[in-house]
Amino acid sequence: MADPRFFKNHGPFALGDIAEKTGARLRREADASRLFYDVAPLHEAGERDIGFFENKKYREQFRQSQAGACLVNPAEAEHAPPNANNGGMALLLHDAPYTAYAKVQALFYPESLMSPMPSVGKPGIAKSAKIHPSARVSDFAFVGENAEIGEGSVIGHGTVIGHGTVVGNHCLIGDHATVTHAILDDHVVIFPGVRIGQDGFGYAPSPTGMIKVPQLGRVLIGKHVHVGANCTIDRGSLNDTVIGDGCKLDNLVHIAHNAVVEPYCILVAQVGISGSTKIGMGSILGGQVGVIGHVTIGQKAQVAAKSAVMGNVGDGQVVGGIPAVPIRQWQRQAAALAKLVGGRIKAK
Repeated sequence: MADPRFFKNHGPFALGDIAEKTGARLRREADASRLFYDVAPLHEAGERDIGFFENKKYREQFRQSQAGACLVNPAEAEHAPPNANNGGMALLLHDAPYTAYAKVQALFYPESLMSPMPSVGKPGIAKSAKIHPSARVSDFAFVGENAEIGEGSVIGHGTVIGHGTVVGNHCLIGDHATVTHAILDDHVVIFPGVRIGQDGFGYAPSPTGMIKVPQLGRVLIGKHVHVGANCTIDRGSLNDTVIGDGCKLDNLVHIAHNAVVEPYCILVAQVGISGSTKIGMGSILGGQVGVIGHVTIGQKAQVAAKSAVMGNVGDGQVVGGIPAVPIRQWQRQAAALAKLVGGRIKAK
């Protein structure tokens, strides 16, 4: 459910109209007149919300969901909650639920597709912004409508703080950074050139090409987080992107939409975290590590530099390689390969 500080909801809409605009088919025509007020992830949705189910990994969430309506492939409709058969969850049947859901999100939040950045106008502070008297906004910075800057915080030269964004107490936002669709706790340090709250990389295929999926989540950053120069942290698509207390990000780290980095993690330069991935508390990822989407790295895990994490990593595991495997196995693989290649070279 989108934060009204950042996104304006244009609902409600009748389910029949939603079906028509998305090309979906109602399993029960009696549901056509039901009004729906928002979109939401299946695990958070209520009886007035619409969700979607496509990835079989989340089938149990579908079964347990309290959503009033759900877009689903006809082949998966049998896994709907029991109440879907007696007037509960309404099913919108579609061969490509994610693509249809992108259209539903755009229906409720059309402005989310108009521009990846709020219009900033000339440098200055919007009249509705709340700036603590002890905070300092440097020259050529911009603070948007209804934004909040806490006690003792400093906003650098040429930096943009988007509308509705909250910067906590004693934060330092470096020069030429952009912070939108975000809530920052106290003592956060953002180095120059950082981009926080930009659109996540969300597209859904359709017969006419790729459809942009509205990114309606936020970025939540905990206390004492440091974000190195030129990092990018995308806002969530529906869930929030979360950086826990005490995390330290080196320069040029990218964190995609819906990712959750639990407290006290260290991400070294050029780490890339794909969408909906969870990094457990106290984990360390070496330089240039890449992590695919929808996986979990356990607490206090370690990933060697230049590794590619292609699956879940358990608590306390140390892994490395492409794909990443337990570190001893990776070392044996590297030694065996060196021996094999070395032997062939000698033979020549």
